Amino acid sequence: MAAGEAWLRRQGMRKAQLLVRSTSSAMIGLYERLGYRAVPSTLIQHWINPPDET
Repeated sequence: MAAGEAWLRRQGMRKAQLLVRSTSSAMIGLYERLGYRAVPSTLIQHWINPPDET
């Protein structure tokens, strides 16, 4: 993560955003320990080519 953040910083990026499933408590905990914080958000999607329903 540190290397990735350093690269982003060199590119002039001010913020990194991650998409993490709310059920993935282990990953949420990891990112929180690294200084990331959850923010209110809404994810909206639309299947253009839906997967087969089998």
